[in-house]
Amino acid sequence: MTGGKGIKAFLGSYREVVEDLIGGEGIIVYSGCAGTCTPFAELLAYTVRDLDVKQYYSIDLEPKFHPMAVMDHGVVVEEDAIGLKEADLVVLLGGLAMPHSEVTAEDANRFIENLGNPNVVGVCFMSIFDEAGWTEEVDFDAIIDAYIEVEVKR
Repeated sequence: MTGGKGIKAFLGSYREVVEDLIGGEGIIVYSGCAGTCTPFAELLAYTVRDLDVKQYYSIDLEPKFHPMAVMDHGVVVEEDAIGLKEADLVVLLGGLAMPHSEVTAEDANRFIENLGNPNVVGVCFMSIFDEAGWTEEVDFDAIIDAYIEVEVKR
């Protein structure tokens, strides 16, 4: 399944990577920008909702970890946050590497180290981790890089 076109390939590739890296169980921490990355974290979390994982979301690499709850309509990031000292997988979302973001690859490495140096997956669009130089600084175990084509018909 790794690779391909469309949302099914995007989400299927993510699930495959999670199963390969952590055997489908453990603690997954997503981190991304508030707003734009959050729905992608929720979508990715929904993809692995049936695995034996606990999932958390951190905004902008902050050490505040919001539990992600599986609901009837999908997965949502809860308001309350907890502290974590370890994870099995960190998922860095591409918005962190965008020019508007105030975090750096060095910040990402500290975040990863503070969680016990777990496996690291990058999920991005349009090669932003390459463009921003993060692939030279962050030791990614896998990067899922998707491209979006948009056509508007009227």
